[in-house]
Amino acid sequence: MNTEAVYPESDQPATIITTAATLPRFPLPKMSAPQTLSGSYLAGRQGLMEGRYDLAWPYLRYGLQLDPTNRMVLQENLNLAMAQGALTEAVDYHQQLLSMGITAPNGQLAVLVDAINRSDWAQAEAAIDRLPDNDLNILLRPALRAWIRLAQDNPAGARAAMLQMPLTHPLRWLVDNQIGLIAWWLGELPSAEQALTNALGQDPQPPLRLVESLTSVQLLQNRQAEALAVYDRLLAQQPENDWLLQMRRQAEQNKLAKGLAKQWLQRPQDGIADIFLTMALLLQDEQFRDARVQYLQLALAISPNLELAKLQLARTLAGYDRCPESLSIWHKIPDSSPWGWTARLDEARCLELLGRVDSAVDRLEHLAGERPNRRDVWMLLGDIHRNASQFASAQAAYAKAIAVKSSNQPENDWPLYYVAGIAAEQAKDWPSAERYLKKSLELSPNQPSVLNYLGYSWIDQGLDKAEAAEMIRQALAQRPNDPYIMDSLAWVYYQQRQYPEAVKLLERALSVIANDPVITDHYADALWQVGRHYEARYQWQRALLFKPEDGLKAKIEQKLADGLVQNHASTD
Repeated sequence: MNTEAVYPESDQPATIITTAATLPRFPLPKMSAPQTLSGSYLAGRQGLMEGRYDLAWPYLRYGLQLDPTNRMVLQENLNLAMAQGALTEAVDYHQQLLSMGITAPNGQLAVLVDAINRSDWAQAEAAIDRLPDNDLNILLRPALRAWIRLAQDNPAGARAAMLQMPLTHPLRWLVDNQIGLIAWWLGELPSAEQALTNALGQDPQPPLRLVESLTSVQLLQNRQAEALAVYDRLLAQQPENDWLLQMRRQAEQNKLAKGLAKQWLQRPQDGIADIFLTMALLLQDEQFRDARVQYLQLALAISPNLELAKLQLARTLAGYDRCPESLSIWHKIPDSSPWGWTARLDEARCLELLGRVDSAVDRLEHLAGERPNRRDVWMLLGDIHRNASQFASAQAAYAKAIAVKSSNQPENDWPLYYVAGIAAEQAKDWPSAERYLKKSLELSPNQPSVLNYLGYSWIDQGLDKAEAAEMIRQALAQRPNDPYIMDSLAWVYYQQRQYPEAVKLLERALSVIANDPVITDHYADALWQVGRHYEARYQWQRALLFKPEDGLKAKIEQKLADGLVQNHASTD
């Protein structure tokens, strides 16, 4: 039976800007094996792939000492420097590769950003010309060139560059976005509003920077009603998006038009940083994680205070199990920022991952005290309590989340009732658990996770066996390879004394997940009931290796000593 929580993806996205001088140094004599060129390269590359730059660093540097002209080692050192935001080193490695006749696309971007930061516009345009031909760069080249020309106070040159924008590109919204931003910078606000409105209309969940750009242009024209309407439309879909809530509040106060707040586009360079940030936000798939980090570092190298890039980088590093660095980034985002609430919630998640559960709970309880009507903080608090097996506290937190009225579509609430049911069942409050689980199914009748959990619980308690068995079969029909649902159906067979069928299904489940103590225990029970006592004892011993919780551990030890005394006795 699977008790994993199910929540929709967050709609709020998640720095470390390092120079060559501040990158961590690791004494080479303290390195562990391997110390051959191939071994150092492979060890460093593995560390880089896992986001463990501290592990990659000494091996890749040592590889360069062994062979300073090795192309593969140079490329991986370039990748490491880019990921760490060490722009000067990245440019140096790229120049070494160029001397060998090799152009690295990411190194070319490092050269571009380095030239921009030095206001070397000729070199910047030359770097753009050298970007490889592909569908993405067909779009990026004219936009980058336009901003560079605006940085030189050359609007005619910028307009000429923008004429090269591909109007039939698959990312047409990005084309319209750039057209709008350039018009905004040139002071052509009606044209900017039209282009940004076109871009916004092409995506039901548009990038929040695009939303900010459009509403800023509207406010600068004293079109407050239109700006508020944009926020209200998006908030109808994402009512707890704190960024939208805070930005709407600022729009309602009309701060931009009154000159009380800065628009984000202060320099042409900010437009270039926004391009790199946009690329990073587009690359959310796990396979593009390294490229995402590099784009974020490029954006921050140009605009070090770009909070959305900081937030996104911190989340990516947390995915690399680098929570201490992530926490240092989030700590620099103030509570007053539109991203402040999101940063505080992310901090709590990382504190939990670091084993600092009490600190995470304290952080969330403080936030809940400030905003008791926010569902997200109660849901996260419930998750953290449940992960720590503090089920009564989890149940209480989920109950408070449920008490907060949701303005979403009701069917979107099913995951909250599901996890509340799990917490209540684990807290031995079955009446509440059953009520929550039934409500979850009412909101989303065919959810296999809920069908399985409620059906298993009924079977386990000897309740509604026929209906429960049918629910579990429905769940397995939707997820035929889910080992936990296989385990639940095997439990049905076991209760019906169909032991051979239970054995077969549990063997299938263990072929998918071999180290689950509960499934292994059930398998041993079924083996015992078909007379395979030696194998059953072996499987109970295996189950103990997988560190079952204390209650199950005691029951397994008792069965190892005495076997299954009754014909159908078993454990949950």
